[in-house]
Amino acid sequence: MAYSLEMDSQQQEAAEQYCCVVRDLHAGRLLPGCVLPNVSSYEWSADASCLYYCVPDEQGRPSKVFRRTLEQGDARQSHDQLLFTEADPKHFVTLTRTKDWRYVLINSHCKLSSEVHMIDASSNSRNSHPVCLHPRTAGLEYFVEHWRDHLLLLTNSSSRSSPPAPLQPHCSHGTSWGAQPKSLTAGTMLEPASAAAAPPAAAAAAADSVLTTAGPGDEGDYCLMTLPAALAGCAGAESWRMLLPVQPAASVTDMDVFDGCVVLHELCDARPRLRLLQLAEQQGEQLQPELQALQQQEVALPGWALAMRPGINQDYSGSSMRLYASSPAVPEVPLEVDLNTGQLAQLQSNEQPHEQQQQQQQPEQPHHTIHTAADSPPAAQQPVCKQLWAAAPDGTRVPVTLLHSQGLRYDGDVPLLVEVYGAYGQVLEADFRAHRLALLQRGWAVALAHVRGGGEGGRRWHAAGRQLLKPNSVSDLLACLRLLVQLRVTSPGRIAGHAASAGGLTLAAAVNAAPELFSAVVLEAPFVDWAGAMSAAAAGHVLTEHETDEWGDPMREPLVAGMAARMCPYSNLRAGVEYPAVLVTAGLRDARVPFWMPAKYVAKLRSLQQAAEGSAVGVQHEQELQQRAPQTGQRLQQQRQGRRPVLLQFAEAGGHFSMGQSGGDMKDIALQYAFLIAAL
Repeated sequence: MAYSLEMDSQQQEAAEQYCCVVRDLHAGRLLPGCVLPNVSSYEWSADASCLYYCVPDEQGRPSKVFRRTLEQGDARQSHDQLLFTEADPKHFVTLTRTKDWRYVLINSHCKLSSEVHMIDASSNSRNSHPVCLHPRTAGLEYFVEHWRDHLLLLTNSSSRSSPPAPLQPHCSHGTSWGAQPKSLTAGTMLEPASAAAAPPAAAAAAADSVLTTAGPGDEGDYCLMTLPAALAGCAGAESWRMLLPVQPAASVTDMDVFDGCVVLHELCDARPRLRLLQLAEQQGEQLQPELQALQQQEVALPGWALAMRPGINQDYSGSSMRLYASSPAVPEVPLEVDLNTGQLAQLQSNEQPHEQQQQQQQPEQPHHTIHTAADSPPAAQQPVCKQLWAAAPDGTRVPVTLLHSQGLRYDGDVPLLVEVYGAYGQVLEADFRAHRLALLQRGWAVALAHVRGGGEGGRRWHAAGRQLLKPNSVSDLLACLRLLVQLRVTSPGRIAGHAASAGGLTLAAAVNAAPELFSAVVLEAPFVDWAGAMSAAAAGHVLTEHETDEWGDPMREPLVAGMAARMCPYSNLRAGVEYPAVLVTAGLRDARVPFWMPAKYVAKLRSLQQAAEGSAVGVQHEQELQQRAPQTGQRLQQQRQGRRPVLLQFAEAGGHFSMGQSGGDMKDIALQYAFLIAAL
């Protein structure tokens, strides 16, 4: 058995460095001589005679793959063979394997392209060498699995097409969403570059496909293609055959392979969807067996499910798969899907009958309510969870998930915490987080803004919020907040924000654009110096080249340089502005956002705050607010008298995902919530 352990933090300059340890399960001891330092990923051959592992270069970029052949169970008698080296600084290497253990895969990926090398992992794997499936092509991504002598490729390539298999009506979640609520739009705070601006989605998108929008290069979503495994390395992408074209109403995000079928994970209207695809071999045109998609079946997930994660599901020959469904109001519920029938079974019962929840729930507007008495897991005093749709300045519909306790009155005075990310195509999961209950019990509401740049609407949703279109992320967030203000959930000055890492750029830029909306923000390891991070001075950082697909290259692209200068939160901090209370965290060993970035942001903000104390501009601004909204103006005056704090929580042992303390996650959250409650 091989497993990884984090290397001693006192001996390493950066976090996220691991060693690989091999243990002999029969002897019950560590294998002598087989502790491999600084390993980023690893995989076994099918017969466990070889261990493949990947190591980073001097800058920490995973780049080399070795094969260690174990002789008679003693690693001291083994030898290592270099199999692969990735020289391109934009590409990171990871090792995976196909689920049936047939191939070990060397995946070399950047943000927008990929290259996969296959190693036969059968009994003679010690003599096999990597075979490149398809050389990298700009803009082409593909991910590989193996099924009965055929390769399955999840890819954004659409070079060939064939009719899709029959599909039931899309988005059949067992509940009706109803009409789109009206939203408040007060103009664009940050305009995207006109040369690359996306057309209004409201004019171009179908009514059942709300999260579709164009972006740089008009990147398409993933489709499913196939190639006989025997042709790997001999045939290009033009030989890939289409199994399942891009679906107009949903975006495929992942796939899982079983001997009986292929499972596709999808998103439809920012909600999870699961589809089963039955495959079979049929005689092809050249008397060669070809893979065909015989039937599709959508799994009827519970209507309340807004987030879904798969279980381990490592049994390739299994007839069922495990998954876990949740929402911000419902803790994870384990479910099991019968892969033959598509039937869904819940693996634990609810504490209360549906009838009790039906009495507890208050009537809601049909187009806002997610939970229904027919399909929602009951719980005493279960919070209310709604999905709203805000209208961005360009007409794009942006989903907002709203969570609050039952019986909360929309009087415009509810303290609201908004969470946002919107980068790298990552979905801001609308899952259950127990710590949010601490805010709900104190009368708060929590909103998740699913802005462009994330993955809620597939690859195009991501493309519409990166590089020159990054301002869309900020304008989407502001549109979400103005919708909640219009619905009288909250009001300016009663809003707090939380974001981490790349989400910090979106939130901090929104604060720069509309500081009057916020009373407090928490920024965890925030990426707040776009211009500085991508400059020549930062060229030695391991992520600088790798990140150009997401943020652009301001050193070579004048348009990107101009956009970075206009949007960079650090560069656009201004004198004479009343900023909210700010709590920023940073870790000395953060390998992704260097500690100096949040530190310089805090230093500049403090400097501006000190210079602005007692300024006539600030006093006049508060007087105007006092006249327009007495409650808000009074709160701001009280906060000004107490001086809004700008705090930096710095941890010498902290990395990007943790501050490095024992029980750190809950302690960090407790500190952040205490800060927000005190600020509002």
